[in-house]
Amino acid sequence: MSRRPSSVAAQPTAGDRNLGKLARVTIAKVGPNGKINTDSIHPLRLNPESIDDEKTSNWVANQIPGQSNPIFQWVSGGPRVVSFDALVTKDTSDFLILKDNPLGKLKDKAFNAIGAIASNFLGVTVTASTFDALVGTDIGQDGTDLNIGGDLDYFRSLQYPTYEEGGRLATSPPIIVLYFGSTLSQEGSDPPAHGIINAKTDLWILLDLKIKITKQLPNLAPMEAVVSFRFNQYTTTSFGSNHFVPDPSRRVPKVPGLT
Repeated sequence: MSRRPSSVAAQPTAGDRNLGKLARVTIAKVGPNGKINTDSIHPLRLNPESIDDEKTSNWVANQIPGQSNPIFQWVSGGPRVVSFDALVTKDTSDFLILKDNPLGKLKDKAFNAIGAIASNFLGVTVTASTFDALVGTDIGQDGTDLNIGGDLDYFRSLQYPTYEEGGRLATSPPIIVLYFGSTLSQEGSDPPAHGIINAKTDLWILLDLKIKITKQLPNLAPMEAVVSFRFNQYTTTSFGSNHFVPDPSRRVPKVPGLT
């Protein structure tokens, strides 16, 4: 049986109520006007189990005659790269809950009637699977609810440009905002309602995307996939270490007994 992560967020207890709400990692596109495209906000149903955050710094070793060690001079900073794997699925604890269908009880009565007739007059036993093959198995459930094709197409779109009519390039692949709470930056854990980004908002471009489909529906639609993301921080101007100083208005409240 496939994994069924709960679709209901756990309620905080009295001891951890000050830790804030249970948030989900969210990906959003930045439009040409510099605002978040509200139609492109895409939260992940399951948060990644781990996140890799990498950055290099370029230092030059200056050899000084007569000195036992070189003098290092900082030249520039390398790219900051964030990567993680996300399990994408709609398979939750509600997976096997059948939808109400007015034909459901009629199907049961028809099965009983046909089974009795076949047994009494023909000496044939009709099983449930045989009956389903005759009347169909779609009654009471809808497998399309588990199709994640739309999610995967959204992730693919993050690496493609847009073209004008006639094939002329209109825009490059989108600039992206990642909302990880305070895991990656001091930006909030939710996209702002007004869609306006600020100086503390980290911008990203999607360098690499790998989709591994692990489960499919009978019609071969994707039902579960492991999606590997690799984002590179996108900057137009340099910023200093104060970029990582917490905004006082966004500080996490102190928790009694833990601080």
